[in-house]
Amino acid sequence: MREILDNQVRADELVALLRSVPGRSGASDAQLRATVVQLLGAVNYHAVSGPTFRGVC
Repeated sequence: MREILDNQVRADELVALLRSVPGRSGASDAQLRATVVQLLGAVNYHAVSGPTFRGVC
């Protein structure tokens, strides 16, 4: 997540990649950046929640 905040070039590359997804070409840069942050946040949350899920099940 920090990489996206600190590295404008990387953030722009991810926005461009997301813009190429069908249905996203008309989205604003702000919408695309928010989507990138949400997607990365979900991946990060999933990665760190494994021990909790294993402990519950």
